[in-house]
Amino acid sequence: MFNGTINVAYSQFYIHPEDLIEIDMGDAFRGQAKGLCGAAAAPLLFFTTGLLTGHVGLSIHLNDSEPALSEEWEEAVEVPLEVAGELCLTEWGEPSRDPMPIPHGRYRLRYAGINMDAAKDADCIFEDAEAIDRYRIDLWPVADTAGDRIIRQHGEQAAYWHGAWSQD
Repeated sequence: MFNGTINVAYSQFYIHPEDLIEIDMGDAFRGQAKGLCGAAAAPLLFFTTGLLTGHVGLSIHLNDSEPALSEEWEEAVEVPLEVAGELCLTEWGEPSRDPMPIPHGRYRLRYAGINMDAAKDADCIFEDAEAIDRYRIDLWPVADTAGDRIIRQHGEQAAYWHGAWSQD
């Protein structure tokens, strides 16, 4: 559904309904056990990256069933998602991109990342630089909507974000 780079600022990007006007970080993570993908205010999804400002690699995949999680992904979390309308991928402070073709229904969403700590250390990168951190979003249909969970945690940056939001 998407394969390329996306600009981030303040270590964030989003997937949300096209008509969403305001994004509240606190609401997105409230009551969750992890802090990389806020889904508590679904269908708003709030994604956290290692890089503060610049561009990150991103791919988004719609699967028929749960995909295997490759060992290359250092960080991984899962959240439930119910899709009842069109969703858009959006960079921080930018207009929404084209709607994503996700059929209505219940899904499990996995957000996996690599090189978050190196990206945090770099802080910012410019347009001509290669992306440091990369992310993969997988969605697949499910019958029930089990809660959020941490699948894999390797680095300090992911641990920081998990701790930052587990207090709410």
